[in-house]
Amino acid sequence: MVVIPFEYVEPISKQWWRFVKQNLSLIDEPPVIGVEWKSADMYDIYRRIRGNGTLRLDQLRFLQQRTPPLVEIEAWIKGTWDFISGLPPEVIFLSSVVKKQEYWLRYCDRDYKTFRIIKKHGMEHELKRYHQLRTHLKNDVQKKAFKWLLQRLQYLMEDKNNSETIVIGDEMTDPGQLKECQCYMQAGYERYTSGKNIVNNVVFGSSIYNPPIQIADWLAFAVRNWAIQARHTKERLGDIIHQFRDYPNVAGRGIVLIPNPHRFPNLPL
Repeated sequence: MVVIPFEYVEPISKQWWRFVKQNLSLIDEPPVIGVEWKSADMYDIYRRIRGNGTLRLDQLRFLQQRTPPLVEIEAWIKGTWDFISGLPPEVIFLSSVVKKQEYWLRYCDRDYKTFRIIKKHGMEHELKRYHQLRTHLKNDVQKKAFKWLLQRLQYLMEDKNNSETIVIGDEMTDPGQLKECQCYMQAGYERYTSGKNIVNNVVFGSSIYNPPIQIADWLAFAVRNWAIQARHTKERLGDIIHQFRDYPNVAGRGIVLIPNPHRFPNLPL
C-alpha cells in the first residue's frame, strides 16, 4: 500500500505519466490512451527479449510495435525503481505478507488438509467441495492480509494526529471480500482497531488510469520477491524500504509478516 497525502497525488501522478511518456516516446498523454506501467509486464518483456523469445501482441502494442534493445528495458526498470525510491518522505509504504500454506496449516488446518486430499487423489465426486474449499481458503487469507494492512493504516493515521484517508484498490481484486473486512473493523468487531480514520468505503478502480495503484504494484512486486527470495528482484526492497512506516523499525509496523515473522528472510535494513 502506498499512502500519499492528498496534496501530493496530482504532482506525483503527473511525474509518473511524464516518466512513462518519455520512455515510450508517446505523443499523446498516457492517461488518455490508457497505458499501464506494471512490474510483472515489464519483467516479462525483459525476460522474453533476453531469451530471444516472442513478445505477445499486447506487449508489442505497449511498445509501439517495436522491440527495444535489452539495455533500454533494463534502463526503464532501473528508472522505475529510482522513481519510487525518490518519492517525497511524506509518501509512506505499508505492506502485509502472508505465507499461505503456513497460514492455512495454523488457522484452517482441517479445511486445508481436506482440500489437499481431494486435489492429490483427484476425487471427481468431491469436485464441488474442492472448489468451495479453494474459494474459502483464498478468501480467508486475503481478508487476513487486508485486515492487517488496514490496521497499520489506522495506526499511521493516528500517528498523523487523526488524519483521514480513503483507500483505493485495484479492481482486479475481490472488492466484496475486502469491503466486508473493512466494515467489520469500522463496526468495532476487531480486537485492536476500529478503522475509524478510514473513509467509509474502499474504492476500486482501474490501475490503467491510476498512477498510485501502478506504484503500489511495483511495491508489492518488490516485497513478494524479497519474501520468496527471487534472485532478480530481491535487492530492490532495500532500495525502497526507507519509505516504510517507522523505518528502520518496519517489522510489524510498516511490514507485517503472517503468520510467523521468523520464517521470513531478514529485512534489508
